[in-house]
Amino acid sequence: MPCTSEINRQLEGNLTNGGTGLENRLWKYNDDEKTHSIVATFDLKCESRWKYTFASSIYFIGAFFGVWMFGRLSDAIGRYLTLLISLGFCVVQAWIIPFFNDINVYLACRFFDGASFGGFFLIAFVIDVEYAPPKYRNMLGTLFHFITSAGMALIALWG
Repeated sequence: MPCTSEINRQLEGNLTNGGTGLENRLWKYNDDEKTHSIVATFDLKCESRWKYTFASSIYFIGAFFGVWMFGRLSDAIGRYLTLLISLGFCVVQAWIIPFFNDINVYLACRFFDGASFGGFFLIAFVIDVEYAPPKYRNMLGTLFHFITSAGMALIALWG
């Protein structure tokens, strides 16, 4: 559906043709659960469109801080324990995010989700490379990222 300036032109046209002007201002979302999205849940249209992209940005900002925080934590208490802690946070975030109906709480959860996944990904990579013989470390590091990227591409094609 068109936004601001085009809606105003349509409203003016409807009013001059005897309409009420309300016909094109009402947004209707598909209630089918298969097409459920954050745009429909939080009504992110027109002036609120920036919040949709901000949700992705805040995830990666969280990942930046998660890499730093869990990286330092793994040096202090060990890689495996930190890996389990970050995995636990990933699971908790995956379970609680769908239950919030406030955009600000959703954005905060996305930040912590990014932080926990960033920490998990970093520590999994370090463990993968640390236990490999030195002559295979470059190959395993590259293979780790190749498999992750291929998995993301397959999910994008599938979803």
